Amino acid sequence: MEENQGESQIRKSFAGANILLTGGTGFLGKVLTEKLLRSCPELNKIYLLARKKKNKDPQTRLKEQFDDVLYETLHKDQPDFIKKVEILEGEMDSENLGLTDQDWLTVCDKVNFILHGAATVRFDEALSKAVRINTRGTKEMLTLARCCKYLKAFVYISTAYCNLPHQPIEEKFYDFPLTSDLLIDVVERLDSKTVDDITPGLIATYPNTYCFSKAAAENHLLKHSQGLPVAILRPSVVISTAKGPIPLGWIDNIYGPTGISVGASVGIIRIIKCNPDAVVNLVPADFVANACIAVAWKTARQHIKTAERKLEDFSEGPKDEETKNDQIPRVYNYVSGDENSMTFRTFMNYAHTHGFTMASSKAIWCYMLFLINNALLFKTLNILLHWIPAYVCDGVGVMIGKKPMLKKVYTKIDKWIHFNEIFACHTWKMENSNTIELLRELNEADRHIFDFDISALDWNSYMYNYMMGIRLFLVKDPKETIPWGIKKQYFLIIANYIVMIIYAIALFWLVKLLGGGKRESALALAKQVKAQAFADDTWRHGRGVRAAQAIEVGFNKYIIRMEENQGESQIRKSFAGANILLTGGTGFLGKLLIEKLLRCCPELDKIYLLARKKKNKDPQTRLKEQFDDVLYETLHKDQPDFIKKVEILEGELDSDNLGLTDQDRLTVCNKINFILHGAATVRLDETLSKAVRINTRGTKEMLTLARCCKYLKAFVYISTAYCNHPHQPIEEKFYDFPLTSDLLIDVVERLDSKTVDDITPGVIGAYSNTYCFTKASAENYLLKHSQGLPVAILRPSIVTSTAKGPIPLGWIDNIYGPTGICVGAWMGIIRLIKCNPDAVADLVPADYVANACIAVAWKTARNHKKASERTLDDHSEGPQDDETKDDQIPRVYNYVSGNQNPITWRTFLQYVNNAQMAPARAMWCFMFFLINNAQLFKTLNILLHWIPAYVCDGVAVMIGKKPMLKKVYTKIDKWRHFNKKFSSQSWKMRNSNTVELFKELNEKDRHIFDFDISALDWNSWWAYMQTFDFKIEYRKSERIPHVDYLSRNPYDSKELNVLRVSYE
Repeated sequence: MEENQGESQIRKSFAGANILLTGGTGFLGKVLTEKLLRSCPELNKIYLLARKKKNKDPQTRLKEQFDDVLYETLHKDQPDFIKKVEILEGEMDSENLGLTDQDWLTVCDKVNFILHGAATVRFDEALSKAVRINTRGTKEMLTLARCCKYLKAFVYISTAYCNLPHQPIEEKFYDFPLTSDLLIDVVERLDSKTVDDITPGLIATYPNTYCFSKAAAENHLLKHSQGLPVAILRPSVVISTAKGPIPLGWIDNIYGPTGISVGASVGIIRIIKCNPDAVVNLVPADFVANACIAVAWKTARQHIKTAERKLEDFSEGPKDEETKNDQIPRVYNYVSGDENSMTFRTFMNYAHTHGFTMASSKAIWCYMLFLINNALLFKTLNILLHWIPAYVCDGVGVMIGKKPMLKKVYTKIDKWIHFNEIFACHTWKMENSNTIELLRELNEADRHIFDFDISALDWNSYMYNYMMGIRLFLVKDPKETIPWGIKKQYFLIIANYIVMIIYAIALFWLVKLLGGGKRESALALAKQVKAQAFADDTWRHGRGVRAAQAIEVGFNKYIIRMEENQGESQIRKSFAGANILLTGGTGFLGKLLIEKLLRCCPELDKIYLLARKKKNKDPQTRLKEQFDDVLYETLHKDQPDFIKKVEILEGELDSDNLGLTDQDRLTVCNKINFILHGAATVRLDETLSKAVRINTRGTKEMLTLARCCKYLKAFVYISTAYCNHPHQPIEEKFYDFPLTSDLLIDVVERLDSKTVDDITPGVIGAYSNTYCFTKASAENYLLKHSQGLPVAILRPSIVTSTAKGPIPLGWIDNIYGPTGICVGAWMGIIRLIKCNPDAVADLVPADYVANACIAVAWKTARNHKKASERTLDDHSEGPQDDETKDDQIPRVYNYVSGNQNPITWRTFLQYVNNAQMAPARAMWCFMFFLINNAQLFKTLNILLHWIPAYVCDGVAVMIGKKPMLKKVYTKIDKWRHFNKKFSSQSWKMRNSNTVELFKELNEKDRHIFDFDISALDWNSWWAYMQTFDFKIEYRKSERIPHVDYLSRNPYDSKELNVLRVSYE
């Protein structure tokens, strides 16, 4: 029928035209592309601005897009339509849109119409990203439009809700709290974390960053579009197509009401926070596409008239009012509320009625949906209808070995409900006189071909197609399964009644139980049920734990193999041919750093280790024994000669010039590219004299050495996240230190040890121990004296066993921090500690810290290179800018878990309790309590520790044995004293620099040098960590067990190990 409609003004306007379309791979963009190609067959070309996504280039994405059923009619009627579509690779958040010079020139020379619809539509998007894409992207598009020689129209697709603070929402521009240019400037100057912090204050009355950034984009068009044919189309809630190009309502996303309909149709969503009588302002996607094309046509026509009027005004005199108004972009609100309104109640009734006639066979429960406006009632029913079934189903799933899913699903649903509440609980008044007038201006042919008359839409028939489209295109359930889907609904309805009866009985007994004064019992029971349902280890007992560990071992070996075949890596490339000086290489973290560098950067030249004599063993002997550890097993297999790449430099941090010989110092100065300085005394009860000599003066000596290195690319100082604990929150910056590090070193060197010990409490002040104090003073020294050097500081929190590699089980070789607790508890020695169970235990795996350290070195080297280039530019151009000055301050990276993936001491204890490992040398059964109350702790400490200690030591003396436990518990009490500050409160630590660093890594480096703490599964990590006291690995057919790393607990057979697990 379209072919026989006669003359069409819109088709005529688009004949021979070139169109630039952004957002063409999105939902509305796909519909627009199809409509233009099908209904304007004489257009010349459509240019699509598209980006890479999920490792697919734009051409691949477009090919997959055109295979969709949406383009079925086009494939039949115009088989070669693809030739009319050309991809321009680019991104909205890049300068100049990421276009090549050639592509930019093509647009400028050829494009007649620009339809700008690309945006990030997530309501919870970070303001930085939303502004870069939605606001600055529009700014870049307008700059491009101004270069187009033959531009007829620029249509910006905004949203009807971008001016939500104003009522009614008219077809006009509104005042914006700050200019778009200023907003862009603020976002570009500040780091992401700072922008996140100020976001609530910036967006103020706007409900989310999406609406705010779209309003900012409109503001930019108002201020900067003079002389250009610009118009704005503001659709409301865009859902599936109404008329074409296929007979059923096509849709490919689950935003807004569609998400509700999908969730309800499969029985997942049963309740939403919503005012049933509020108007749901829906508009079909094909109607919006038609309106957009009509707006482009109208804007082009208006532009011609304006140009003619300007010529007349030039010859006749001053501008009239109409000419001035033509310079302001026209706004078109495309909404249904005024002309053809539908409430949420009506919408859901249609969805239920039509949904049941085409019920999905994939439904997991019957259709039931309640629209609740009362906040308290919603919270109650949300728990009953969503969360309790989620916990029960996930608990059952875990027990039968399935992955829990519903908790994650309902977390997302709750988040969706939160962000959409403002739209679902209110009716928003929106005027649309410009849109109505536009429809009237179309001739009969155009009204048919490009129909967007919302007043004539029959919602009943539309909703039938809408629900069928959801079934076919979103749920992916073909029509053939409808009979079974309806039968299944009847079964599910019966099941629902049974569950409701059980619910009612359970609630009755719960109320009765609570009413009977047994609230504590009910609470304990609820906690126990929740713990059992979601403790991922509850199903893994006996042989189950063996099978789980076997899978995890295999998986980790696979990861290691993948690391070896990763190909191109920016970090590997940076370390190729490099010489590295590493201090602390014989310590826990240092051992891992050596192994990681040698295994994952095989092209490095040499690692120089600064090491000292210890226990009458020279450094070479210590290194040989170190390389015999199981940690280096993979290296011995894959690189048998790796030891040749490691060279010992004998020296000590607390000696002048680090105790290096002149020859060794010369070697360092002439060869070293990277310095990783991790050596320190980590004892919390260390004397101040020794701590300053090693931690502070040692760092001073290292920096002096670094300044002599001719080819230095990076100096990374491994500090601790707790060194600035007197400050809250602990940010990634330097803090004022009570005295200069030079003065501190001078004082310690001038005074005798006894005097220093006497003044230590007054000197360290608010710092809890000499370790934190001296690490903070070392940072102060680096701040004051590192100018001109590529220095960075890595601050890890509590470093524990490895999470992923290099061996399949969590490797560790010390009992500091939480590790000591676990060993003591499993051995039956430690039975309680002074601790706040709800405080966050800021744990980080050692291999993640090693990876972060290597990445920081890479980033620092890269920044240093850029800074050097910038310095040359500044030298030729004039004074230094702020960016150059900032480059001279060492960057700090807090490597912590509390921000992104927190775990409390209570949860930590639950893992310890669930594991209940039974070493053969255990002296008592496992029992462990976290006590926060000081008086209760003292009492229980005497009862559970000291009385048994005196009794056992007394018996030992009587039978002629050496008493030991008194000495042991004296050490434990001392350990508790120094650690109570860290275990009794949560520490807020910022880590935006670290998060940003991980984002900068390419995909290969993210895998090889993974340190994404947010993605770490603590349960899986615990499966590795708990084996540090129970490590057994069978080599092929041999039955030779490794001795475990800490308790040195050998096992004679696999069967004995299983018996011990089963016994527990």
